[in-house]
Amino acid sequence: MVLPGMTYAMPPREERLCLLDADRDALTRLVTPMQPGKLAKQLVAGMEGISPLLAREWAYYAFRGSEPVGDQIEPEQADRLVFAMQQTRSILLGEQPAHYATLRTREGMLKEFCFQRIAQYGTLMLESEASSACETLDEFYARRDQDARLKQRANDLFTLLMHTMERISKRLANQREELAACAAKEDMKRKGDLLSANLYQLQKGDAVARVQNFYDPACPTVEIPLDVRLTPSQNAQRYYAKYRKASTAEKVLVEQIRNGEEELRYIDSVFDALTRCTSETDIAVLREELAGEGYLRAARRGTKPTRSQPPLVFRSSDGFQILVGRNNRQNDQLTLKQAAKQDLWLHTQGIPGSHVIVVSQGREIPESTIYEAALLAAHHSKGRDSAQVPVDYCPVRYVKKPNGAKPGMVIFTNYQTLYVKPDEEILERCREGVHETAG
Repeated sequence: MVLPGMTYAMPPREERLCLLDADRDALTRLVTPMQPGKLAKQLVAGMEGISPLLAREWAYYAFRGSEPVGDQIEPEQADRLVFAMQQTRSILLGEQPAHYATLRTREGMLKEFCFQRIAQYGTLMLESEASSACETLDEFYARRDQDARLKQRANDLFTLLMHTMERISKRLANQREELAACAAKEDMKRKGDLLSANLYQLQKGDAVARVQNFYDPACPTVEIPLDVRLTPSQNAQRYYAKYRKASTAEKVLVEQIRNGEEELRYIDSVFDALTRCTSETDIAVLREELAGEGYLRAARRGTKPTRSQPPLVFRSSDGFQILVGRNNRQNDQLTLKQAAKQDLWLHTQGIPGSHVIVVSQGREIPESTIYEAALLAAHHSKGRDSAQVPVDYCPVRYVKKPNGAKPGMVIFTNYQTLYVKPDEEILERCREGVHETAG
């Protein structure tokens, strides 16, 4: 707070080195002795205006990417550290050209931006270059704000899907428990048969029937509990009734469990598509899909349906166009209506993900293109972070959609399976191939 008539004094300046003014000896003294494993923090604490990213990059260059050993920096390491600092200073003074870029993870999440090349992440990060500092900052913060808006708009869908998956899982657990109890139905039938075969030696009011089990070759004597209020014949019919009830319940439960597992797979596929949404349009399309399936309240009458974006387009190293669906409805459209019978269809085995189509145009598809398409299928699936992802593939003519199946659900035959490890470099080449062709 500034008061009238009072002289304003600047806060005391911390005793830190300025990169633009500090000489070699001052920079060397700053890191001697060196805090074990904390060189980057030491640089940030001792210098003005230095970001942790830049400090880590200098340390990475000084120690050639290895961890520092001991508490003293070697002369050669000190030389490399000072050289890295001087290179940065030259860029700041305009003596060398700057390299403006933003860094993002392989999943597309923005992490850093800088005015010089960053090598410390290796292949773990992807780089997007810009022509100026303003363009870099605009891209970084605009994209970050967009990601924040998308996350906020998708939060209610994530909550809905999580609660739905939890509810279905609990219901399936109860049904499986009931189904396990039905396994005793054959024992009920055997008890009814044994009682029917020994009615002549039983009396009303007996609490237990001791009879020979003729289902066992040794014919041992077994005890069968009876209801003292019922006649022997009625007790036998009581066990038969339990058998029939368990048999009927078993058939119903098997069908209910099958439907529940299919519903759970569908919700899981929508959840996976939601994690890969890149625009508000993608989220709106998923809302309409869930409303159409009864999981959300339908939009008011007269509301125009959202126009979905076209499938993702890639091009293989052999020149084949590869199409990737963005969501379940687009998967159906792509596979069942847009693709030709001789095109190749791919999907991760037992893992929610996108349908992938290789457009053959009547040509034979080489193995290299099939491999790249399988990489795309693995990347656009829930298994994109796995080491080995199984991908099934077959001609489109062998892919069918059962009547009443949920969006994105198909059956297929005559398929082969390829195991792939997601490779971002190959995927990036497929993306670049689209731009090169378009240009």
